[in-house]
Amino acid sequence: QQCCIDVLLRYCRLFFASPDRRPQDEQDGDVAPEEANELPEDLASFLKSLRSLLSSSSKGVTLSAVVALCYLAPSKELKVVTLPFLRCLRQSPSEMAKALLTAFMPIVEARPELVRPHIREFFVHSFDPAEVKSQKLAMLKHLVDETNVQLVLRELQAYVSWHSQPDFVALAVQGVAGVALKISAVADSCLRGLVKMLDSKCEALACEAVVALRALLQQRHKSGDSGLGSVLPHLSRYLDDLVAPTARASVVWIIGQYQREAPQLGPDVVRRLSKGFTAERDEVKQQILGLSLKVWAFHTLNARGEVRTDGSAEGGAKHTPGGSAQLAASQPGVSPEESSGLLPRLEAIVDHISTVASYDAAWDVRDTARALKRLRDAAKSGLLSGEGSLSGGDAGLGAWYCRACVGLGGAVPTDVASAGEAGAGDAKSFQDTWILGSLAQALDFPLDTYRPLPAWAAENSPDQLRKPKAEPPLAAMAPKSISSSNVGNVQHMETRVQNPSNIAKMAPVSSLEDLDLFYSDDGPT
Repeated sequence: QQCCIDVLLRYCRLFFASPDRRPQDEQDGDVAPEEANELPEDLASFLKSLRSLLSSSSKGVTLSAVVALCYLAPSKELKVVTLPFLRCLRQSPSEMAKALLTAFMPIVEARPELVRPHIREFFVHSFDPAEVKSQKLAMLKHLVDETNVQLVLRELQAYVSWHSQPDFVALAVQGVAGVALKISAVADSCLRGLVKMLDSKCEALACEAVVALRALLQQRHKSGDSGLGSVLPHLSRYLDDLVAPTARASVVWIIGQYQREAPQLGPDVVRRLSKGFTAERDEVKQQILGLSLKVWAFHTLNARGEVRTDGSAEGGAKHTPGGSAQLAASQPGVSPEESSGLLPRLEAIVDHISTVASYDAAWDVRDTARALKRLRDAAKSGLLSGEGSLSGGDAGLGAWYCRACVGLGGAVPTDVASAGEAGAGDAKSFQDTWILGSLAQALDFPLDTYRPLPAWAAENSPDQLRKPKAEPPLAAMAPKSISSSNVGNVQHMETRVQNPSNIAKMAPVSSLEDLDLFYSDDGPT
């Protein structure tokens, strides 16, 4: 049955046009839409047979029918495949569930509205295999919207508490961040939840929460109520307990990128990180070098009166009425006099970090330290001479770079989270992927025997092409003799009666004596 479905699927694609196409007559208004979308008789008959096969007891036949309907049926009729697939998923063992979820994932990505009413079917069970858990989390990410976001967040919050499964906990935190990036209405609650996760005793949870927090802060930095002023001190205190290099590097980057939200925090973080610089991993060292330059540039420009820390400058948070605005306004700023007093010690710490990093064992850390030191020296001369444009040589480049680091003119770092969110909306249709349920889809590469699905025909072929050819009935032959030629296995008697052997010519019989001539060699007289 599966082979027959595959053969007929390819036949229908070759000899029928897509049922979702709009013919030229319909576009011109000559044909009604109902008549234009009328299916050919043979295609409609095949689709009817496929719908009956959805109730098959064989999961392979049901999956083949689901795949064929997805490729052949009109878009408005695809909802019939959801319940049969979910029935197979509930009844299948764990090793088969992975294949079913892999086959159905492109349909969920292209048409999530088909499965969204049954989102509870994709909730994770503790006894599911690891691959099935990750696939179900991906399903939830595609199916979440404004109508079910609270339900999904409560479920993800339950997954975060499974500390005995650290890999799955990390995936759950990534799911929380993905939901917050997709639906901005719950970003505030997700941000507060991620900050609370930083105090968790589970190392995997805390480290993954830092990475997710970084993605959320990148998205929220330009919003009116960012809340960064309350998050940064918490991250700074938690920095000493973080172990994972990715998490430490993310925290250092966050503090340097958004230091204007808490300007007194940067110098103290640089001082603490300089003590254990040699023991850090390479990615953390590079972020520390960038942080030291950003903090130095901020206080150098602030001492010259070019930076305002009251939130009104370009790149600062725009406060709105409410508790968050009052909290941000309560954060103490740094006056130019305070920056001038901090600069001698801060510059000595930055020089120490640059010197240590220039002799590091990793060549990329050495190159980064020397490049940033050259930029800092050029910035000093550029700020003294008043240069601030890219056309001013090294001095102008250094001054421009330092101003860009603190958001005063120049280009700000690209919002990676927003770019990723924008790209996530371009869902690829399942028509353009490997054939659903095929081995190529499971392996993500084709074998030599793989044959892609043919494209739709330009127009429907006539139904007369598939009608059986009517042959004229054979003429009935009259019996030539009455015999038992058709009885048993004796098939040669009729032939022998019609063609008697060894008799060339028989004489006419007129008397009884003539009968004796049959046995005589003499002819009749």
